[in-house]
Amino acid sequence: MYKIFINDKPLILSDNKEEYKEAESNIFLSSATKEELLFGIDALQNQENVESLFVCREDLNSLWEEFKSAFTFIECAGGIVTNQHREVLFIFRKEIWDLPKGKIEAGEDAKDAALREVQEECGLTGLEITGSSGETYHTYSERENNFLKRTRWFNMKYTGADAPTPQASEGISKAAWFSDEEMNKPLENTYSSLKDLLDTTT
Repeated sequence: MYKIFINDKPLILSDNKEEYKEAESNIFLSSATKEELLFGIDALQNQENVESLFVCREDLNSLWEEFKSAFTFIECAGGIVTNQHREVLFIFRKEIWDLPKGKIEAGEDAKDAALREVQEECGLTGLEITGSSGETYHTYSERENNFLKRTRWFNMKYTGADAPTPQASEGISKAAWFSDEEMNKPLENTYSSLKDLLDTTT
């Protein structure tokens, strides 16, 4: 199964129709042609009453490749960083709370990219990767080009005493730690893909 967020709403590609959750605001497509798939994506993007799209095909790999072919694919990596107080690190960029992440450079390992991005965006060193947290997918458009971004996430531990410093040159105005009791603040103003990620990792 693949879950891709389009306009902050989930598109699910699956080979198992039992994973579909029926609701009036959800669209279900079975063995969709490419034209039907694109029609469903357009509805997800442009119709407010459509909250999710579920596309089922026995050959999931062909469905995934067909979907990917409509986009320029970008690989990114990022970190879910916790400190000794079990607080989680967020950044504030474009008026929304986010997790530190960025593009993987040519020839760069995903783990190295994740560490570099957290260091650059938050000014922290001495980070330790403790495991993988899976991946998220979302689409966006820029100058009439459509992009599909895959972000590989890694759990990281920070045991230092330095306060995070936001990377202003990347449009980041804040970098802050949030405890379990404070998590509602960033989660009320973040991306659905990150809520989904954090639901399964924290």
